Amino acid sequence: MTSQDTGTVYALVDPRTEAVRYVGQTRTTISTRLSGHRSQPSPSLKEWFDDLDAAGLTPGASVLVANVPEDRLLETEKSEIARLLAAGADLLNVDSNPVRQRLLAEQAAQKWREEEPARQEAERIRREAANAPWRESAEYARVFIGGPLAPGDIPPVPLGAEIIASLARLRAAESEPDDGAEDVVIRRGRPVLINRRDMLLNSASMPLSRAVDAHAKSVWGRVLGNTRDEFVYALTGSITDALRSPELSAEDAQRYISLVPWALIAVGPWATLAERGGITIRSDEFVNWVSNDPAIREALRFLLLENGHCPIQFTRLDAPTDARGRPVPSRPSLLLVAMAYAYQPAVDLPDAVRAETLGLLRALAKDSQVTPPMLRLLHRLDPSYVYDIASDIDTGTGLPEGTVQRVLSAIRSHPEFRQVGLIDQIQRRIAPDPPRDTLDWFDWRGDHVPSKAAITASLIRDGLMPPAEGEPVSQYVAEASRLWQPSITGSCT
Repeated sequence: MTSQDTGTVYALVDPRTEAVRYVGQTRTTISTRLSGHRSQPSPSLKEWFDDLDAAGLTPGASVLVANVPEDRLLETEKSEIARLLAAGADLLNVDSNPVRQRLLAEQAAQKWREEEPARQEAERIRREAANAPWRESAEYARVFIGGPLAPGDIPPVPLGAEIIASLARLRAAESEPDDGAEDVVIRRGRPVLINRRDMLLNSASMPLSRAVDAHAKSVWGRVLGNTRDEFVYALTGSITDALRSPELSAEDAQRYISLVPWALIAVGPWATLAERGGITIRSDEFVNWVSNDPAIREALRFLLLENGHCPIQFTRLDAPTDARGRPVPSRPSLLLVAMAYAYQPAVDLPDAVRAETLGLLRALAKDSQVTPPMLRLLHRLDPSYVYDIASDIDTGTGLPEGTVQRVLSAIRSHPEFRQVGLIDQIQRRIAPDPPRDTLDWFDWRGDHVPSKAAITASLIRDGLMPPAEGEPVSQYVAEASRLWQPSITGSCT
């Protein structure tokens, strides 16, 4: 939906090839404009529409540029046409005269090429501006938290017979020449031509993925038992991508896959935070920035920079939304930021980072997973936030301390009251447990939990957060490190 003062530059797309065939502008909805095209098409569009109709298809539509001021619609439309023509698009709204069409295409392509440096510079400036507050936060976290936990002594993980056999079949499929032969397959009820070699590679890849999945569950069952699908996908996907690399030797493969869980759990939050700050993960800059520990730097160089290894799927476990598109406030990289500014509150958070950090702290507070410094930071970011709503109501209404809680407990225990779960939920939200000195994640379950445990262990290691009463620092750090240790006894099947 567009306003009266703005419009949309849109594309009509061929559903058979996903190629853009027409670029237009509208101040109404795209669906309304498409209806207009269908009722009164130009000759070139009519021929295309008739061809699609004969195949039982309709043109797709997508937004190229939204919310364009009305006085810039024509300019923006021409710019998009020029961009697509320069990329080789066969557009139907270019003059049908072949000579004129060729001339327009050449002029548009030349104009696009001439403007490319200015566009790249504008994009560079935009990226730097967006990265700057996160770079500041990443540097602050790195100064006060000594980087990720070291991998420790992780034994190489044997590949297992099924993985070795699946890899051999995949290598054999990859060695087959591509003669361009195609086979007809049925997709969504319609025949589609597929390259025969591509089908062979896909068929050979699936057993490898299944073998890696089974192998990972036998070797890292402890951590996988407390996580969910995204962690499994990130782990097995990273391992499978690496094994498919022809540059990775069998010996290196064993060490590589043994280090992947550590990289995802301990390094992942730092990698995501660095990337948001404009640091390239697969670079010496990141390796030297994230830790001063020689063992960590050596392991990361091996994983990220040597032998053509594939990148670890770090950001999959720190995505801003889940698989259903819902926001994820409690991300491990944000926990790094929150911990740094909570335990070393010398400066204020950059404005662009405040909202996401506040969302994280609110989510943790609902689960009673906050310490006093974290709660103080939450109140700094949102002075109106009330952690213990029950006590706040008591104070605000002049009731004795604990009255609201006693009333809720009385309702819960009344023989005529049946919605006990509702009262439990209310009590957890309005009267959470008091802030704790140390966070303990080992009884929690979720894709982010291992990384949060590793971050907490880093703070305990560096003396920023105390260990649990009576527990030595080394015990919590060792417990976190066991999350990525393999169980070799189950790995040789």
